[in-house]
Formats: sequence, C-alpha cells, structure tokens
Amino acid sequence: MLEPPTWVWNLLRLVVGVAFVAPIAVMGVDRLDRDDHHGGRPASSDRVEALPSPTSSQTPTSSPTPAACPDSGLSIRTGGQDAAMGLRVLQLVVTNCGTVARTVRGHPSVRLLDEDRQPLDVAVSAGSSGIATVPSFDVAPATVTLKPGQRAGTALLWRNKVTDGTVVLGHYVEVTVAGGVPPQVVEPEGGIDLGTTGKLGVAPWIANG
Repeated sequence: MLEPPTWVWNLLRLVVGVAFVAPIAVMGVDRLDRDDHHGGRPASSDRVEALPSPTSSQTPTSSPTPAACPDSGLSIRTGGQDAAMGLRVLQLVVTNCGTVARTVRGHPSVRLLDEDRQPLDVAVSAGSSGIATVPSFDVAPATVTLKPGQRAGTALLWRNKVTDGTVVLGHYVEVTVAGGVPPQVVEPEGGIDLGTTGKLGVAPWIANG
C-alpha cells in the first residue's frame, strides 16, 4: 500500500482534531457510534482545529490490483478515510500514469452511486458546503500540472447523521478528474454513509507535497 502523501496530513489536520481533547485519544471509523445517530453537535458549531498523531485515527484503504492506465493518462483511486464526531473525510488521489504532463483544475466533478451504480439524490457542492468549518476545503481553486508519475489529491466531506427521512449509503463514487476526461468509478471501503443529511462537500485539487 502506498504511504499517504504529505498533503493528506495537512488536510486531515483540519478535520480530525474536532473529536479529541487528549492528545493520545484514539478513535477508529465507527459507523454506528452513539454521536452519529443521536445528532451530535450542530454542524454550524463545528470548528476543526488540530491533528492528533496520524496513526491514531487513520483508517487505511486496501490497495487494489493496479489497473491499466486510462487513455486520459489520469488514474483515480481512494486513499485513507477519517471519522470524528460523525464527520467523515475520504481522500481521493489522482496519478499521472501517462507519459506527458497532465493538468487538473479546480474541483473534480463527483456523483454518488448506489449498489447498482445508479446516481443518488445527493447535493454535491464545491467546498465544505456548510457541513462543518474546514478551511482547507474552501481554499481558492488552483491549476495543478502533473508530470508523469506525480499525484494530486482532493477529498470528500460529509456528516453521518440520522434524523427524519431516508438513510442514504453510497456504494460507489463517480469522479471526473478534468474536463473532457471520461469519468472513473471507485468503491470506498465502507461506502459513503450520509445518514439523512444528503450533502457531500468536495475539496479542490491539491498538489502532492
């Protein structure tokens, strides 16, 4: 499995710390935790500040067998996932697997799919989208040029909270990394457990390192 790049820790520094007071506290991805299903704190009061030890809550995703490089020269895969007080962050990594430089701009286009790979009725928006205060999701979009072998990353943000309505679980994520490039589908471990919130935020592309 690839070691998560430096930018991942920079991104998760702003996400994981909301759930921790003691620096040695440990929390895994617990999709059935009490806070998730009893509402937790209102999203408007969340302020994500600090990062505990990277090994304390990072849930690595198993690496699939490498696929052939797409014609676009840009290959997408999932990275690590983190959870804190009902907040979820899923890393997505794009690699230039081709032989010439490639460019990604702004935010990827994302759709959440069900187990039959049909689109779900979910509001997908650029940035933190009011889900929580996560400054790294709301930085100005940039253009990232990748030489062969280089990577860039983005991330998805959501809240697992169940109130009234239909509980939504996304099994697949369809990602279009750049304009004119065919979409690719990835399968996050554990899925995207939105509860009844129906909202997904997307971070801009960030160059590796």
